[in-house]
Amino acid sequence: MLYIPDTDTSQDDELMFALAAASDAIEGHCNRKFGKSSYTERRSGTNSKHLALRNFPIHEITEITGPHGPVVGFTELEDGILFRQEGWPKGEYNLLTSYIGGYDLPSDNPTANTPTLPNTLEMACLMLAKMMHTGQWGKLSERIDGEYTATFDTAERETDLPPAIQALCDRHVWRLG
Repeated sequence: MLYIPDTDTSQDDELMFALAAASDAIEGHCNRKFGKSSYTERRSGTNSKHLALRNFPIHEITEITGPHGPVVGFTELEDGILFRQEGWPKGEYNLLTSYIGGYDLPSDNPTANTPTLPNTLEMACLMLAKMMHTGQWGKLSERIDGEYTATFDTAERETDLPPAIQALCDRHVWRLG
């Protein structure tokens, strides 16, 4: 993607920094973490039968504690949604959830598990890291006619990403709570 020979390691530190920064920017845009890890969240019960957890996919629910102790009798659905037939106890931030969620990342131990991160997110991270590394992020136009001129766009929000990268990431944005 950058056409740097494998034997040239002079830019490795800068590239690793760009990849980490791109990953952080994408997680900020998507309002969630993607790496497989243990997470604890405080959620509000609304008497709804559904409770959404932020860092899906969910691999294991360690514990859910409500105002009167452990909450049981729920089923894990897709995309971090937990279903409980009798509903979740109503209250503001009254549910403490502990779980293992997220994806096996390409940067994780390659001998442990095959990466499960969606291709769209991996490509978005690589594209954004390349833009950061080459100084292209935010550049709207560039002209080289004996003089160098570049015009840069300013983001409206801190979580704004370039349109192509945002398009790759938008289906992974956590929009609840």
